[in-house]
This record gives sequence, structure tokens and C-alpha cells, in this order.
Amino acid sequence: MPRCRITVLERTMNRELARRYCADPDLPLCDVFHDGEEFILETCDPPPGFCDDGWNAIRGYVFAFLNGGRALYDGWMKNPDQFIACCNDAARPVVFLLERIDG
Repeated sequence: MPRCRITVLERTMNRELARRYCADPDLPLCDVFHDGEEFILETCDPPPGFCDDGWNAIRGYVFAFLNGGRALYDGWMKNPDQFIACCNDAARPVVFLLERIDG
């Protein structure tokens, strides 16, 4: 049965957008995750403590990998068993690598 590994590639910051639109332009990087953090999933349930917005942004990809699917947009990823996605916080998005792991 396939599993899905989620790796936090990086927490990023768009200071220009934060300055223009956020009440606090000096927002810190996301403090829910840490760069390099990994989660291995065998079900479509979010890991304990996983950010709701982050989960909502990637759960469809997790579901696809757990059900034997491959990356969307054929030919876009070098490895069709991997996909990069990010949460929808435009000021300080977190970038995830999702990987289908067989067996």
C-alpha cells in the first residue's frame, strides 16, 4: 500500500506583501513547521498539530498519492512520484514536498 511522505522544504516570507497588506509587517516565519520536518502518512488524516490551512492546500495531493496516483500535470515534475505545493498564506508560505512511497 502506498504511503505519502511530506517534507517541509522551506518556510518563506514575502516582506513586500506583508508591508503592503498585513497589520504587522514584521511577521515571523511560520512557527507551526520547521524546515526539513517530515511526516509519513498511511491515511488521509492530517498529522497531529498540522496547520489546517496547510493541510487544506495539500490534502488532495496526499489523497492521490495514497491511492496510487502520480503527480498531476504529466511531465511537469522530474519524478512523477513527487509534487511540490505550498500553503495559501501569501505573506509567509510554507513549501512542501510530497512523495509517494510504495510498499
